[in-house]
Amino acid sequence: MNLLEWLCYRPLGGQFREFFGVSAQFAPACVDHYRRWLDPHLEMPAQPRVLFFMTDYVRLAPWPLRRYGEWSVLLRSRRRDQEGWFPLTMPVTTWVARTGGHHLGFPKWVVDSIEVTPVPESGGAHVRGTAIHRGVTQVEATFTANGEPAVEADTLPLEGATPAMYAEPLHVLKPVGSGPSGKMISFRDVVPAKWVVRHGTVTLDGPVGVFQGGLLPASGQSPGSSFHFTGGSQLVWKSHAA
Repeated sequence: MNLLEWLCYRPLGGQFREFFGVSAQFAPACVDHYRRWLDPHLEMPAQPRVLFFMTDYVRLAPWPLRRYGEWSVLLRSRRRDQEGWFPLTMPVTTWVARTGGHHLGFPKWVVDSIEVTPVPESGGAHVRGTAIHRGVTQVEATFTANGEPAVEADTLPLEGATPAMYAEPLHVLKPVGSGPSGKMISFRDVVPAKWVVRHGTVTLDGPVGVFQGGLLPASGQSPGSSFHFTGGSQLVWKSHAA
């Protein structure tokens, strides 16, 4: 990590101070399609899984980072015997978020609007997320609370106390999305984290290609959660070769 990266990604108190959103995790509709989407520089995991999240990053540091929205589709992946998540796409709403993420290897690009909104009359039991670019809805995510975390027999826990994309490492490739070099990036808390997580069902809909490429369950519904983070977290990474 050079000096500029240290200043940008390790501010006192953490880069991420508050954010909220929705997430969902599910088995792919077609494992063959899953294998085609997974970059050839990465290996198939023990249990193929698709992860979706849509987040509103409310408070960040340092300047010029400012509030932005993001959504992503990620695949469970393995590299050098280390499992993590490989992001297929990561639309964001600001140029700064796109540029900083692209520097690390995240496939980020700028879109017009990403909004995550709790339904006021539901008391937090329902959350809607919508991403729009050039007048076209990319994806809609609707969360409905219905109880405890979902777990399938002999599989990964689908949702826990911390959403998977913040609890487990991310595999990124440089050049972005193509490799051959890469990093394993993780979130590290530098200020005690407070998570408020509600479990339930997430319904996904939209014309985005990765959803129509054999990844999304036919019903469009899967176990998921809504989440709200406050504290201080920062990105840390190491080379895949390390």
